[in-house]
Amino acid sequence: MIQFELQEIVDATDDEFVKETLKIAKEEYNGWRNKADFTALKGKLLAMKAYIDKYYSRKDEGMEETSAKPVKIFISHASKDKEYVKKLVELLDDMGLDQTQVFCSSLPGYDIPVGSDIFDYLRQQFQEYELHVFLIHSKNYYMSAASLNEMGAAWVLRSNCTSFLLPNFRFEDMTGAINGKSIAIKLDNDETEVKDKLNQLYDTVIREFGLTKKAAIVWEAKRDRFIKEVKEIVVLDEEQQEQDDDLELLDSGLLIKKSEKEAGKNIYYCHACYQNTGKLFTVVKGSLARDKFCSNCKMHYSVY
Repeated sequence: MIQFELQEIVDATDDEFVKETLKIAKEEYNGWRNKADFTALKGKLLAMKAYIDKYYSRKDEGMEETSAKPVKIFISHASKDKEYVKKLVELLDDMGLDQTQVFCSSLPGYDIPVGSDIFDYLRQQFQEYELHVFLIHSKNYYMSAASLNEMGAAWVLRSNCTSFLLPNFRFEDMTGAINGKSIAIKLDNDETEVKDKLNQLYDTVIREFGLTKKAAIVWEAKRDRFIKEVKEIVVLDEEQQEQDDDLELLDSGLLIKKSEKEAGKNIYYCHACYQNTGKLFTVVKGSLARDKFCSNCKMHYSVY
């Protein structure tokens, strides 16, 4: 959230002090300089707060719109919920949208182009489009730092948001910037209510994108198929569930397998990669005694 906001100010003002602050905010925070970097970042942010009008008055002047931004749907979700999201994207296709009007990081054709910087591309979406953010709430979502960052960015930038609650996720489980007081579509609610909510969503999408509304019998068939297929999805099979039950998260942020620990094996796995991909990647030794890094994403860990 801080990176998004600082980048917005830099783009509008080209202020050198804010550039320095953004640079610190982008530090990896790998355990070696966390306290020093965080203290420096806190000090610079407090200094900016003292002169807040300087940055935001100039920012507002520099961000005056000359024309309306195109609308785009941004689907914020956990990668483990991609089977549900795939069905939602199919429903949006049935409404009349295409891959240029929908962003979904887990589906080819709707995701980040090869060779693009992830942070820059996501920031570009919030800058260049009038985003309607679909928040896919689940237990997996609240375990994903990337998903929570997207929720925070949507709240900071006051984007239009629609929340979807996946099956077995309750309204009272919604926390953070977008909570249970927000209007949401609970996909395993009473079917009549789900149909009504989806009809309202369809009307909103038609209005936002200027689409031609389909005949009622055509739309209702597509809507009902979506509801049926969502109910049939099983995200975790028995093998995946057994693996989750075997994992233990250490205070260091690393994962281990309980079964391997009992067998006397000290094998560490990257928690970040498991959250993002559902796959286990080993953490290997770095150049220093206590330094270890993920064999996949190269994230560093300190192990004592």
